[in-house]
Amino acid sequence: MKRTVVKIVPTIGEKIVELLGLLTVICMVIFPYVIYDKLPEIIPTHLNILGEIDGYGNKDSFTLLPFFGLIVYIGISILQKYPHAFNYPVEVNEENYLQLYALGIKCLRYIKIILTLTIAYITYHFACNAFGIKVSIIPVTFLTLGVFITLIYYIIKMSKCK
Repeated sequence: MKRTVVKIVPTIGEKIVELLGLLTVICMVIFPYVIYDKLPEIIPTHLNILGEIDGYGNKDSFTLLPFFGLIVYIGISILQKYPHAFNYPVEVNEENYLQLYALGIKCLRYIKIILTLTIAYITYHFACNAFGIKVSIIPVTFLTLGVFITLIYYIIKMSKCK
């Protein structure tokens, strides 16, 4: 079956999630420029698996991470517009395509906000470390788990659309 191309209209709740993601990206991109002049010339740029700093670099490198987050956000936002091109765990047919498309878009929407929050927190973490303030890296672990939990949840939901 050639997959039907259709626009899925987001619910109010989904629009709120999109708005939260957009606000996160805006703050994440603006934040480095707000504190840039206060940063020391050499800042932490890498953490090991235990969250300990094991790499340093010029403060100019601090602006790269938020732009990576912006690229991820834009890329996933574009991808969300093509649910008919996604791979699904079940065969797409006339009875289930609308439900599968909606679930696929929701899955990407939540992954997008989790990834955006993760990159924003890592940016915040590096800023705090640059100023000698220790903050936990544990939220990154939970956010990363959130991506996998979201994927598993939506794969299970999609698998029930037969």
